[in-house]
Amino acid sequence: MSSRTGELMNRLASDILVVAKTLTDYVAGGTQRMVEGIGGLAILMYLTPKLTAVMLAVLPPVFLGGYFYGRWVKKLSKKVQASLGDAAQFAEERISNIRTVKVFTKERVEEGAYGDKVDYTFTLAKKE
Repeated sequence: MSSRTGELMNRLASDILVVAKTLTDYVAGGTQRMVEGIGGLAILMYLTPKLTAVMLAVLPPVFLGGYFYGRWVKKLSKKVQASLGDAAQFAEERISNIRTVKVFTKERVEEGAYGDKVDYTFTLAKKE
């Protein structure tokens, strides 16, 4: 049990470092992109105000579409992760009780059940 706790703590510490680095990169990159966007918009407005107005009229529907699509992908991603967790838990339970499975000669049944879980996960992942 202590090795699993140690492994979990190691993963958690590693994940924290990854999240911290990612957030730092996103903040720096986001600031840079915002400044570039404002500068580009100012140049466009100076060069062709009418075309800039048309572009700005088209952007809200595009952003809304992207927003709702992103929410849909996020929900789907959560389902995929939950399905992967279920498949891994199923496999762990069966492997830890392999003697019982063998005694009742249920290897093929358990293989099929695990295959069904993996297929379901794959079907969800393809939608992403």
